[in-house]
Amino acid sequence: TTNMPELSFRKYFERIDRELSKADRIVGQRISPERPSSKLLDLYVFCDSLAHGLALGEVLSILENRLRGLLPYTTCVFYLDNADNSIIAEYAAGKFSGLLENVRIELGKGISGWVAAYKRPMLNGRPALEFKNLEEDLSSFTDALVVPLMRNEECIGTISLYAEAPISYSQSHLDLLLAIARVVSPVIAEAIEREAQPGDKMATDRVTKAHRLAYLNVSGEQLIAAAEKGQMALSLVRLDISNFASIIDLYGR
Repeated sequence: TTNMPELSFRKYFERIDRELSKADRIVGQRISPERPSSKLLDLYVFCDSLAHGLALGEVLSILENRLRGLLPYTTCVFYLDNADNSIIAEYAAGKFSGLLENVRIELGKGISGWVAAYKRPMLNGRPALEFKNLEEDLSSFTDALVVPLMRNEECIGTISLYAEAPISYSQSHLDLLLAIARVVSPVIAEAIEREAQPGDKMATDRVTKAHRLAYLNVSGEQLIAAAEKGQMALSLVRLDISNFASIIDLYGR
């Protein structure tokens, strides 16, 4: 067991503990079936049916796209457990996303590291704590909102939102992101488990990352059923590229 450093945000987390039970009641009211928003409903539909069988990168990309319509942020990062007392930026979108992808943070360090280590959210954190070890200047970020991704009492990562002025986060933003995290955590955990199974990787071409025909055997019925249930359009595109091996040899991967 790794000994965590003294928690310097003790008073903050004590307040968070008191607020969480109240937040649960607020969240329950906000996302009740009687008053769903269309964008939140889209997220639920995706997690309930469409996400099953997709690769981890695809799941995170679609989740970020759904988040964009629900919460304000300049940059969104999904940090996932790296199995070495650290988390790693598995997916990033928005400003500086290219710099943040694959950034590794030790548990207990920075904002997201604290959240992952202590399984508690953080509201209005200072982004400078997160990026002080990066050479690039990310000082334009002025606010952060980070919540843990929990699966069976274990933290598998965080959803970390960073904002530039005039965006700032409130308790209502925290409540909503906590609710979203509860919904998406099982989907992300499932995608992680799928990636660890060698057989599933055969459904994706290792060069282009595009789905092979075998992918339909995994997810075709689920996608069609979900589209019918949600009355949504579903498109299928198949590409057959001649001399593909020669193209790879000539232009590289």
